Amino acid sequence: MTVPEVEHDNFRENFDVNVSTVDRNASASAAESYVQTEGRAYLRRVIREYFEKIYADHNVGAKTGSGSPLPSMAVSTAAATASTPAAPTASSGAAPVAKKPASTPASNNKFEWKMNWRCPLVDLFAAFIDERRATGYARGPCSINPETDGKFTYLGGAISGYFTKVEAEKLLCMQWRLSSWAPDVHASVVIEFVKEEGNMTRFNFAMAGIPDGELDRVKQGWMVNFIDPIKGMFGYSYEWVN
Repeated sequence: MTVPEVEHDNFRENFDVNVSTVDRNASASAAESYVQTEGRAYLRRVIREYFEKIYADHNVGAKTGSGSPLPSMAVSTAAATASTPAAPTASSGAAPVAKKPASTPASNNKFEWKMNWRCPLVDLFAAFIDERRATGYARGPCSINPETDGKFTYLGGAISGYFTKVEAEKLLCMQWRLSSWAPDVHASVVIEFVKEEGNMTRFNFAMAGIPDGELDRVKQGWMVNFIDPIKGMFGYSYEWVN
C-alpha cells in the first residue's frame, strides 16, 4: 500500500491509496481485493486521526475565548519568558529538546531565539514563505508575497506586514504587526537561515519594537501559530541553542 501524497488541506477527503501485490495468484488477488475495499478505508481513517491529533495537540490556529488570534499557553508548555526559561512541549515520540534559553534581556520589548532544526534549509525556509504550507499549519487564510516590499497576512489578517528584505533561503526581514495594535505600529522581525552539517538548519530569530505589554503574547503566538505547528505538520524537530 502506498499513499502518493496527502496535503494538509485534503487529508479529510478520500485521498489516493494505491494497493498492489507482488505475487500473481489467486490468494494474492483475493488479498488485494480485500485491502482495496477494507484496508484503504482503514488507512484513510488512521491518517485523518493522526492529523486531527496534531492540530489538537498544537492548538493550531486556535483562538482564546476573547477572540484573540494569538492564544496564550500554559507556562509549563509555552515559550519561556526571560525570567523563567522552560522547554517547549515535545510531540509524542519526538526526541527530547534542550531547555530553552532565556531571551536576550537587553530590553523588555525585544527577544531573540536560536534553534537547530533537523530538516533541510530549503524546506524550513519554504514553511515561512509558501502560502499553501502556511495556510495549512496556521489553520487560517494566508497571503504571502515573498519579495522586498511584498505584503503578507496570516490567519485571515490577524497578522500582517511587509518584507523589507528577502534573500532566498538565507534571510527574511519583516515589518510585522497584529491587527489589535494601533494603526501603523509595526515590530521588526529578522530571521536568518544557515545550513549546518547533517541536514540541519540554524534558525536565528530576532524581533524588536514590540509595543509595551505585548511581549509575552507575541512570543507565545510565534510558538503556537508558527514554530510548533511547523514542527507538528511537517515532522521536523528542533533544539534550542544557547
